[in-house]
Amino acid sequence: MNKCVIMCGLPGSGKSTYIKKNFLGRIVVSKDVIRETALKKIFGNTKEEEYVHFVAIYTFRYFLAYGIDVVYDTTALKPRYRKELIELAKEYGYKVECHVMQTPIDICKERAEKRSGKEWKTSPSEVIDRMNKGYVFPKLSEGFDRIIIIKERIAL
Repeated sequence: MNKCVIMCGLPGSGKSTYIKKNFLGRIVVSKDVIRETALKKIFGNTKEEEYVHFVAIYTFRYFLAYGIDVVYDTTALKPRYRKELIELAKEYGYKVECHVMQTPIDICKERAEKRSGKEWKTSPSEVIDRMNKGYVFPKLSEGFDRIIIIKERIAL
């Protein structure tokens, strides 16, 4: 059976680095990559974000339809954000894993502040605090077949 991995974690938690180390050669769908490639910036306005979401979901669905194992690199901090991805993967008969980055918030903030060439609308620290406040830890009852917790304690 094919497997899909949905990443979950705050910006700066190490999701993309974890993927590079653990899923070499695997197809990765990343809104960050789509946004930076298509829009040449890290944030978009509402209309641009709708476009980025459309492209990401279309790409995700394409690989699922062809039976290709895929990793979806996203923050996925709330059940409503994860629901569409889980349902799509299940529709194509995939096992769905959630890999949760449990990185201390101070490390996430430090990494976000260090990212060069990235223009934040507001302080990365404020954005991460706001996102963390709304974070809902993933549950198997959402439809995941497995949840793996990655505890990150040091800077990458």
